[in-house]
Order: sequence, then C-alpha cells, then structure tokens
Amino acid sequence: MTRDNKLLILIIFLVSGFIIRLYPAMDLNLPFSIDSWPLIRDVEVLTKYSPIPLDSELFDGYNNYWPGIIIFSSVASVLIGSSPLHIMALLIPFVSSLGLILLYVLLRKLGFTRVISIFSIGILSFVYPHSFFMAGVTKETFAFPLYLTLMLAITGARYRSLIIVFPLILFLVITHHLTSLIAFIVLIAVFISLIIHMADKRFILISFIACILLGLSGYIHYTYFGFMGLSLPELNYSSIISFISYFIVFLFLAYLIENRKGYSRKAALTNFILALIFVSGLVYISIHVGISEYLIKLPGSYIIYALPYIGLGSLLTLGVNFIRRHTNTYIALYWLASVTAFAAYSVFGDQPMLAGISYRILNFLLVPLLIIGVSGVSIFKKRSIMIGFIIILAVSIPSISAFINAYYRSDNYLGYHWKIKPSLYISGEWVDRHSRMQIVTGDMVINNLFHKYFNLNFQYDTDILMEPKRLYNMLLTIYREIYINGYVTSSWGRLPINNDALLQNSLIYNNFNVEIYTS
Repeated sequence: MTRDNKLLILIIFLVSGFIIRLYPAMDLNLPFSIDSWPLIRDVEVLTKYSPIPLDSELFDGYNNYWPGIIIFSSVASVLIGSSPLHIMALLIPFVSSLGLILLYVLLRKLGFTRVISIFSIGILSFVYPHSFFMAGVTKETFAFPLYLTLMLAITGARYRSLIIVFPLILFLVITHHLTSLIAFIVLIAVFISLIIHMADKRFILISFIACILLGLSGYIHYTYFGFMGLSLPELNYSSIISFISYFIVFLFLAYLIENRKGYSRKAALTNFILALIFVSGLVYISIHVGISEYLIKLPGSYIIYALPYIGLGSLLTLGVNFIRRHTNTYIALYWLASVTAFAAYSVFGDQPMLAGISYRILNFLLVPLLIIGVSGVSIFKKRSIMIGFIIILAVSIPSISAFINAYYRSDNYLGYHWKIKPSLYISGEWVDRHSRMQIVTGDMVINNLFHKYFNLNFQYDTDILMEPKRLYNMLLTIYREIYINGYVTSSWGRLPINNDALLQNSLIYNNFNVEIYTS
C-alpha cells in the first residue's frame, strides 16, 4: 500500500468518525445525552450572570464544581454569538472527535507503524459504545481529548513538554473527576514501566512530575471544591490496599506477558484460539449470567454487541509479539493493565458505588485494548492489511447495528434515553410557559430536561406507575418510549407503567410523542 493510499484511508476513517459523533446533534438540532441539560443550563447561567461565585445556587450544584466544559462553552458562546444550547450541541462532539487525530499522533510517537495506527483509528471511529457516548455533550466527552493530549505530552521526553503538561493537568482536573482519576492511575503505570525498561531519564522524570502534579491537583480540587458537588465514600486503608493489590497483580501480569520467551507464530495463533474461547465465555457470563450483584443482567443475545471486544481481547495474544519488538510500544501494555486493574476493582472491589461506573470505564479500557489488539495484524506480514480491513469490518457491523438500534429503535439497554427528541423539548417549553408553578413528575429523562434544564419543580412519584392514583397539583409527563421500555429510573433501571393509572387523570397536553396528565 502506497503512502498516498494510507493517507486516503486515514482521512476516510477520520471523516467517518467525525460524522458519526456529530450526526445526533445534526439530526436532532439539539444536544445529545440527557447529561447535557444541566451543563447547558450552567453555561447559560455563567454567560448571563458572570462574574458569579462557583457555589451560586443558580448553578445545578454538581457540574459547576468541575467547570472546565462550562468555561470553555461559555467563552465559545460569547465569541461566536450563538446560544449555548446550539453551540454545545455541535462543538463538544467535535472536540471529542479530535481525540481520533490525537490517538493517531500518539501511536506514531510511541513507535507503532503507520498501518497499525490507521487501523486503530478505524476501529475507534466505529466501535460501540465509544462512538455513541462521544456524540454526547458530557464532561467526560470533553475530557477525552485532554486525556490523550496529556499522554502525548509526556511521551515527548523533552523538558519543554512540562510547559503544556501543567496547564493540561489543571484543566483536566477541573473538567472531569473519573477521567482525572484514570489518567492518574495510567501515569503511575507508565512511570513504573519506564523504570522497568530503564528508559530515557527525561522521559522518567517528566512522567514522575506529571503523576505528582495530577495527584496533588486532584486532591486539592476535591478537598476544597469537588466534595460540595460529589460526596465520595471515605477511603480507608483496606480500600487502598485492595486497589493497590489489583494494580500490582495486573502490572505484574503485563510484565510476565511482555517478557515471555520463545513465543512463536504457531504458539501465538494457538493462544489466539484459546483466548477467543475464553473471552467469549467470560463476556457471555458477564452479560447474561452476571458477575456482580450490582451489575444488570442482559439477554444473552446482547453478546453480539460485545463481538468487537471479544475479538480485540483475543487479538491481544498476537499483538504482544509486536509490543516486544518495538521501542516504547510496551507503554500500551502497561496502560491496558492499569485500566483493567481499575475495572476489575470497580466490579469486584469493596466499593459498591464503583460498579455503576464500570460501563464507563469500558471507554477508557478500549483505547489500549484496540492498540495492542490491532498490533496483532503484524504477525500476518504481507496479509496484514487485508486482515486489518477484516477486523475493522467485524468491529463496525455490530457497532453500527448497536448505534442504529439505540438511536432509531429505542433498544432498552443501549442508551436510547440519551436521545431527547424536539417534541419532548417543546413540551418542556410549554410547561415552562403555562404551568411553571406546578410540580412535574416523570422519569430520569424528564428530571434531566424539565428540572435540571428548565428549572421546573420536580418530584419522583413512582406510585402512579403501580396503581390507580389521582394527581394533585402535579403534571405527569409520559413520552412514547416509556410505553415500550418502561419508566427510566437509572441507566439500566426500568419500571413498567400502569395504563389504568393514567385513566384516573386528565390528558392536558399531547403532541403525538409526549403526553402530560394532571387531575
């Protein structure tokens, strides 16, 4: 394949990735993700009342303590001269899409070949749920390119890199807590891997300084501001030791895998088949049988959406061969080990609240997983390009299917509730104009739009779903998907709705997608 052809393929993958991430906003002409609405409200507050205290009651009381995306969007709104709602709908997914370009540069910097780097971008462009999640207006979406930029900055092995490392860390810390924590864990793993490999002293020192700065900045921010928006469980020695144990075990496994001798091509292919069987079984158990009481059990058919991860997880056995032969590529292995350790701890550790974010950790796990997995194509030598295209096809088909099922078919467990239709937004405007003094009730979607954006009085009242009940001075808002999937109580939680209960009340608003009932 010529250099021009490689460039053309890279551009096609990048454009595809940008289109997928920008599509929901262009289709809806509204921000994507229910988490976007409190953020947009905070930006509107900041642009209207600035200067304003960080702890002002006009803010939502959570997102304002991680104001990175709020500050950025406010500045963009003022400079461009458009409303925060329309600016953020397109700008934030566009910013997250820049992560595709940053990852390509990072891979080339670490020593991965151009072909491996291009195919890695091809997978990241399509793979679900990353492509779906990065289309949303969230703090994590905005933090993703900052995370990759920080990884890129520390690989420079030049002291002048610290000029960008310091402001990057500060902005990342005030942008998103989970991304900052995972970046801190990854940087520690990178630092340890550099010491093990006796890397350039400048590289080691820069990564060490980055670890200290990130850890210290995160601690100071949470101690003085973050705790007011998010109360974390108190850390004890048992929890710390437990996580360190996971961390050490997975890093040690990475070390053993990297240093295993006599790993022939035949052995690699045999291990690939064994890994394929093992990973398939593990994923099926995780999805359908359940590995933790805190995680939702899904229908066994959902394993089709996990095929990309089964394939990439199995390809690790082939990618290790490439890692062993090239300078600095070992960083990806320790990167993967550190995130896997955190994922394992979130599911099996002694902090139950972390189990709920395990599905978000998947987005962080994906990047090093696909890097090493795609590296496995190098074992096929002259056929590596053909195998690479087959892998991308195998990843994109179930991923695009999942995207379509979530976005158009309102699949119950694929994140369909992120899609706020214009009809639902219009109904919120109607209540805001005509019934602002009444209490609104509904599910999590209604809470995020009607309360956290329109600032309407809201109260959860699930009794109406179970048995006939009259609504008194309350507006119950029902949208079409609730009749299909149920009342959304959390990312996974659903409650069926009782139609007889609705008949006890009067329908006062109907736009053929949204119904509003009252007594």
